Amino acid sequence: MLEIDQITKDYDGQPLLRGVSFSVRRGETLCLLGASGSGKSTLLRIIAGLEDAKSGEIRWDGEDISRVPVHERQFGLMFQDYALFPHRSVAQNVAFGLKMQKISEEETAQRVSEALAQVNMQAFASRRVTDLSGGEQQRVALARALAPRPRLLMLDEPLGALDRTLRERLVGELRELLHQTQIPAIYVTHDQEEAFTLGDRLVLISDGMVVQAGTPEEIYARPASGWVARFLGLTNILSGVVEATQPLVVQTELGRLVSSAPDCGEPRVGGVVEVLIKPTARVAGKGEQGANCVQGEVMDSVFRGEFQSILLRCQPGLVFQFHVRQSLRVGERVTLCLPEDGVICLQG
Repeated sequence: MLEIDQITKDYDGQPLLRGVSFSVRRGETLCLLGASGSGKSTLLRIIAGLEDAKSGEIRWDGEDISRVPVHERQFGLMFQDYALFPHRSVAQNVAFGLKMQKISEEETAQRVSEALAQVNMQAFASRRVTDLSGGEQQRVALARALAPRPRLLMLDEPLGALDRTLRERLVGELRELLHQTQIPAIYVTHDQEEAFTLGDRLVLISDGMVVQAGTPEEIYARPASGWVARFLGLTNILSGVVEATQPLVVQTELGRLVSSAPDCGEPRVGGVVEVLIKPTARVAGKGEQGANCVQGEVMDSVFRGEFQSILLRCQPGLVFQFHVRQSLRVGERVTLCLPEDGVICLQG
């Protein structure tokens, strides 16, 4: 198991990583998720041994490896630009790390064949990498990282340079491959969909600090803060005053909102809190009103298959997105009812 313990790093005299701690279990894919510049790639380079931390420890099975050279860590690293050698064939690229380890030619050939088979690139072994598409180059880079049979695989935005359609297809293939190999992996991304698809657990980083960690289900269901919610694309957030705590009742610009979700922190009566409203809602029945019922005008309505995604203007400057099963027309006034477990008090 890999343990990252209180890693700090400065850049130009300013803190870049501030006490980052997490662990990666055997067979687990952990996604480091955060905006560009949050310190994710630097952290990956520190784990790989390509950069030194200012303080903290990196442990493998309890042993501190912070001073162990790169080539002795037995970690595989795949960069966003793939770093393939254009003058070499696919097989020669995959064999590069094995030759650096002075593996015999016979075993090198076997491992290259095995790695290319894992990524469905056996037929391309003799091709030059410059003759490959972006998706094919991505597979070759992954095969090269797998060939040395690393005890930890690290991937730094490996799909970032690909178009969305190809990225969506390859992320499914990568998920299946990681589960098949059972190699523990750290996957760095700023894309929430990638992280939710690939990650057994997520670690969200903002300004060099871990702001929340957990399974995709846990984090989506209970964002720890307004920042986390907004980063995940949950933008129905507004402030209100706490009227009661059991159950939680908050008076907002939309009216009284009641929450049956576990409280975040310890809201107190009279205190101001941020409230997240999950987008799932239903159209109210005739005459239905009261707590958790909001009224507004439909500004936009888009068919999304199983639901209709609408923008509802509740007041001037107060627009929220909801998912409803009924088809609503732009300009229509409507009352929506919100489930109590979809109203969440945020920490800040």
